[in-house]
Amino acid sequence: MIDTNYCYKRLGVSTHILPFFKSNYTQVEYSDYYGFSVYELPLELILQESVLQDINTKHKIKSGGVIKLQPNRCYKWHQDAVRGVCVNMLLQHQDSFVLFGNSVSDSEDQFDIARLDYNIGELYLFNNQCMHTVINFSNTRYMFTLEFEEDKSSLTYKNFYE
Repeated sequence: MIDTNYCYKRLGVSTHILPFFKSNYTQVEYSDYYGFSVYELPLELILQESVLQDINTKHKIKSGGVIKLQPNRCYKWHQDAVRGVCVNMLLQHQDSFVLFGNSVSDSEDQFDIARLDYNIGELYLFNNQCMHTVINFSNTRYMFTLEFEEDKSSLTYKNFYE
């Protein structure tokens, strides 16, 4: 059984990033960033979100952007190499989901899983050190994500959550 309280937490609703995305996402150019298609958002826009302003006073935000995942693709099961936590927000999708998993055997052939059902336009604290995957089916999936100055050695989900 997976304790999802250790995997993610809702933080609040977007009032600036989601409307900006909706009016601009077809007009921007995405760049390759470690195998991901990413559009970096201006830090000034990110810091218009009051919850992100509050977070930034305690944990400096390095950058944020929109990740685009094509239909019928997935990310492999993984823990992030650098990020301990991030803040995510699903911007647009039709048939996609995030799974967290814990191995139930020594061979790691089977996992207990829990699903994160994002509400579009809501910000979530996300534990990048929990095993996770993203699966996307029907249409292009767009996700806002941000990165902090601190990496996983100094910014853990537990100390961020508290």
